Amino acid sequence: MDFRTAWIALGRDPDDVIKIIKSCKTNDDRAKILMFDLVYAKKVAKALMRVYHPDMNDTYNEQLRKRYELVSQSIKFIESETDKAIKKLNKPKVLEIKIR
Repeated sequence: MDFRTAWIALGRDPDDVIKIIKSCKTNDDRAKILMFDLVYAKKVAKALMRVYHPDMNDTYNEQLRKRYELVSQSIKFIESETDKAIKKLNKPKVLEIKIR
């Protein structure tokens, strides 16, 4: 799974996601946008998984099962990558002290 595939599976243009995150001036703003995108992704994934879930669909077939799995993997990927990115953004910077 990669970033582009995950967002496309949830119906969002990955280039727009990147553009919005890069437009933020501070790490705090980037972290807020990442969290907003994660909430959005979870809502979309929940709705899509309800549509593709085998127990909710009378005409269930292999194609729907694959779509259900793709959406499930996408949201897991986005959650893990968002957590990594936020930890990286909030990581305290190490001060370098030069001794003369």
